[in-house]
Amino acid sequence: MSAHDGIPKPMSVLALIALGVCLLSGCYSEFDRRAAEKAQDSVAIVETPDGWGSAVAFKVRGSDRTFFLTAKHVVENKGDLKIRVESHIRGFKSGHFEVPAQTVFISPGCDAAILTIPPVNWKFRGAKIERFLPRVGTEVYAVGNMHGANFDNTVSQGIVAQLGVRPQDVPNFPWSLVDQTTAINLPGSSGGPVFDRATGRLLGIQVGNMQSAVFLYLPSRVLLAKSHAEGWGWLFGDAPVPSEKQLQEFMAKVPKEAPTVIPIVTLSRPSTFTLIPNEPEPRKYKGLDPELKKGHR
Repeated sequence: MSAHDGIPKPMSVLALIALGVCLLSGCYSEFDRRAAEKAQDSVAIVETPDGWGSAVAFKVRGSDRTFFLTAKHVVENKGDLKIRVESHIRGFKSGHFEVPAQTVFISPGCDAAILTIPPVNWKFRGAKIERFLPRVGTEVYAVGNMHGANFDNTVSQGIVAQLGVRPQDVPNFPWSLVDQTTAINLPGSSGGPVFDRATGRLLGIQVGNMQSAVFLYLPSRVLLAKSHAEGWGWLFGDAPVPSEKQLQEFMAKVPKEAPTVIPIVTLSRPSTFTLIPNEPEPRKYKGLDPELKKGHR
């Protein structure tokens, strides 16, 4: 009997398959960790006089500034904004900075806004937007600052659960079209990114949930369509970046008055967005949940 006769051939094949599975699972685990860390590197806290939100960073060729995409309802009609960024090493906070932020543009057609800060010595990982329609079941990471700085840069994993949500039985639904994910989105997450886990591309920004169980995000296809129609496609590299003079002109036009306080109702409690009762057109989505005095809807 030779040395090779001691291991039957079928067993050796099974052993090789088992070894390969172990190695691959280790690689995927490492990939998951690195993908989650990369996702955190492009997210910031948006601080306003009324609470917090989230934002995702973009690097725009031709400008030294860093731009942030967030949800319109986080910053609309608010001044004294700040961008706060936490550094993480292996999941632990290792430092932070906080700088004043200015609103560059507020979309009239969707729940999106652009902020900017002066050049800073901080290594942001700029996001890249997804230009193709994802499939239901696509694995995602959602990153947000749930309830503000206490749970900043929280990473939630899930899938794309449904495309093109327009609930007909929900009165005054605040968005014309959103997608659904199973990745958790809680107060303070609004404006935070939803990334494709495999490609790292931005699938959209978080905007709210229903009954803390149905999590909704404004999809990239809506952001792209509105950016082209409204003239802010430069954020995604689809047009020349505005000059510094043009940016100053944009920022000067953004209203900063405090929003009018109106009665609000929620779909259920707790809920991460509010609905406005019937009022004369045009209706606008405003206000915070009175039970969560801090934390954007």
